[in-house]
Amino acid sequence: MISDDLTHPDFEASLTLEHLHSLLRLTKQLELAYDYAAVLRALGDEIRQVIGYHTTWVYLLGDEPDMAYLLTAQESVGISEQIPTLDMSSDAFLQEIATADHVVIVEDARTDPRTNKAIVEMLGNRSIINVPIHLAGKKIGLIGTGSFGDEGVMLPSAGQINYLSAMASHAAVALDRLRLYQEHQLAEQANIEMQKQVAHVQRLESLGVLAGGIAHDFNNILSAIVGNLELAERVLGKEAPASLFLGRIGVASRKAIELCGQMLTYAGHRASRPEEIDLSQLLCDMASLLAVNIGKQVHVEYELDENLPNILGDVVQIQQVMMNLITNANEAIGDENGVITIRSGCLHADQDDLDRLEYSQNTIPGDYVYFEVSDNGCGMDQATRERLFDPFFTTKFTGRGLGMSAVLGIIQSHLGALTLESVPGEGTTFRVLFPVTEVLQQAPALSGSEDSPSWAAGHTVLVTDDDEVVREMTVSVLNYLGFQGVAAENGKAALDILAGEDGERINLVLLDVMMPGMDGVDTFRAIRKIRDIPIVLVSGYNTSDMLARFDGLQPSGFIQKPFAANDLYVALTGVLQQD
Repeated sequence: MISDDLTHPDFEASLTLEHLHSLLRLTKQLELAYDYAAVLRALGDEIRQVIGYHTTWVYLLGDEPDMAYLLTAQESVGISEQIPTLDMSSDAFLQEIATADHVVIVEDARTDPRTNKAIVEMLGNRSIINVPIHLAGKKIGLIGTGSFGDEGVMLPSAGQINYLSAMASHAAVALDRLRLYQEHQLAEQANIEMQKQVAHVQRLESLGVLAGGIAHDFNNILSAIVGNLELAERVLGKEAPASLFLGRIGVASRKAIELCGQMLTYAGHRASRPEEIDLSQLLCDMASLLAVNIGKQVHVEYELDENLPNILGDVVQIQQVMMNLITNANEAIGDENGVITIRSGCLHADQDDLDRLEYSQNTIPGDYVYFEVSDNGCGMDQATRERLFDPFFTTKFTGRGLGMSAVLGIIQSHLGALTLESVPGEGTTFRVLFPVTEVLQQAPALSGSEDSPSWAAGHTVLVTDDDEVVREMTVSVLNYLGFQGVAAENGKAALDILAGEDGERINLVLLDVMMPGMDGVDTFRAIRKIRDIPIVLVSGYNTSDMLARFDGLQPSGFIQKPFAANDLYVALTGVLQQD
């Protein structure tokens, strides 16, 4: 073994002209290097040409004091595949290499007591030269080279060691430049990913607005169909020859109403009937229903918190979320044996926690109740994850593709959030969070019965709706129920009627919320300036959305489109009884 002390007289030789030419070539190559592999190729080529070592590698020291990362190796031994990283904490010689500020040389690794003989036998090391790489007074790594196997012991001369040290100085600058470039690339990629997420959220919001608008228009059409259908059934009676066909129209209409409901749910506008819910109890109550819809080869495990605070929500909608996620988990497992784990719990989320959630809108810091659905099925790739909540996207052979978009709409309409973790081939976990809240203000209570015709007789209702078909249908239903219906095609027309000679005979205004020009809110305010008259709102959107728009205006009631004749009668008589 030779000394590794660079102050030894044998190490004072000057660089030769060949070394200088090599360093000049190296400098040019490093300037062109666009990645670590190019840097290492340039180092290896020059070392092989000038000294004769056929294998070169570079270790970069990590943030942890006992870890180093192997960037590459060249030619036959394939070091990069066999030792990608080194944990130096249990190897004194590796620690010496990592901490030494001078060149460390091993004359023959087979006989040197400092080397790990198992590694030496595996790789075939003979002579080993480790040259430190310093940058701004800090050691950032080392260049390793040497001889292997039948090459025998090949010790460098003093001039060659100086040459390797000069090479390390050039490499330090190049490696630092690549580090900065890599950090810049990572920052750019993070920015691109953030822009993609923002674009995805905006796309979902745009699709939600589109879905909500389409569903609203379809609800108007369905209101006319359902209302006129009900009138036809009442006038003709159950024994009429056409009753069978009318019934089929009714079945198709109900399916269309449900589809509109899913679209409104995706848009976050579906009518909800909030009540206090214990998520754990709800999951227990659904156990028998879930058992029917889950394959016999799938085992379901429950890990439920029995002391959860209640949340306020629509039971039917939250059941839809649970059923959809659990059904998807079952389908992800397929025909294989698998496990679905259903958990519930409670957590506190501050603003930072909420900002990190991938699917979260209008959430506020506070206590949240959650349930999780985990499976060990096929998992999802990134492309599927990016489109998972798009309406009409589905991975199934059949289906409308509204399931997961509706799920997200329901969660957001409950001011909740959702997280998703999925690894292809390993499984998926959904966590749904709902805020622990006080009971929300309910819509005005409605009472009354169709068995009280005296409440209808003698009462005139002003129907204000921009949709002619809906307007005419509503007036016809009112007349059939015993009211007297008067039509106004917009807010201005309604104001003209109320301010005219016949205005005093109007007992109640049935006001559509979504109208062009003077909308429901503006019309409401203008009517109240003329008369303090009961006003019942009508909309295809949910109660909480509409009441929020009329904050402080105190409407007398709310009717959800499409409505049945009896629902309209109950709503109006309930308001008139209170007036």
